[in-house]
Amino acid sequence: MTHWGWYWGVKRQEGYKAKQLCSWFEVIDSFDIFNTRLMTSFLTYSTTRTLLEIPGLDLKMTLQEDNSLYVVYSGGNYNIPTERKACNFGGFYTFFHCPDCSKRMRKLYCLNGRYLCRKCANLSYKTQRLYPSRRLYHMQLQTEATLKAKGGSLYEKPPRMHRSTFQRIKRKHIDYEIKGEDASNRELREWYGSRANFLLGDNF
Repeated sequence: MTHWGWYWGVKRQEGYKAKQLCSWFEVIDSFDIFNTRLMTSFLTYSTTRTLLEIPGLDLKMTLQEDNSLYVVYSGGNYNIPTERKACNFGGFYTFFHCPDCSKRMRKLYCLNGRYLCRKCANLSYKTQRLYPSRRLYHMQLQTEATLKAKGGSLYEKPPRMHRSTFQRIKRKHIDYEIKGEDASNRELREWYGSRANFLLGDNF
């Protein structure tokens, strides 16, 4: 099996550069902008409003009558269309359409004044840079955080959560744990070869 360290060493020699992270850039979230009581009440009596200003880029974002966003910055101007999607139990969600590829997106990232989707901006998430074992451990923590945020834990169902949902989240946590152990064993094999037998014990 090819060692991942060797693989990425070759990639770097060929001039490969890691993608920049989404967390490094200014982001706008359509759920935060549109799906709040404040914005819903605001839309009923106003047609335009300045939502964001970034002095360094001379950037100003304005909400238009059709709920699209009009952006003016030092390099020009452009429009960010929006789309409403009905929810199953009433209400709706609002999404952006990327100015470059027109795909429906929840979040757009600012690169030199232009707000683009993650793919058009060629960005990656931090978890995509992690080894599989670390990524799966991070996903375990996310499932625990989901339960804690709702007032529960892995051992206590959060109030008002369906028991089937609680059991599904617990099964997901166990599944991540098992896959994480398998991934960790594979990584030890790649890094240490035959010496991994000693590190992992007789059950290797």
